[in-house]
Amino acid sequence: MYKDEDNQFPEEWVNVELTSQQYIPTWAHKEQYEIKDSAVIVGTYLTPLNKKETIAYQLSELALS
Repeated sequence: MYKDEDNQFPEEWVNVELTSQQYIPTWAHKEQYEIKDSAVIVGTYLTPLNKKETIAYQLSELALS
């Protein structure tokens, strides 16, 4: 998820799927993966990563490759 600083999307945070080069709205993720609003509220799903978490994720993906 990336912050929409240019106000190009109706949501404050944008879900970007880099492998298919698409922007996926939150409602589509919730519908496709059957994510409940309560899981989003507590931060289990669809929560933006901070910079430290992003780097850690990228390094773990690089290590697995």
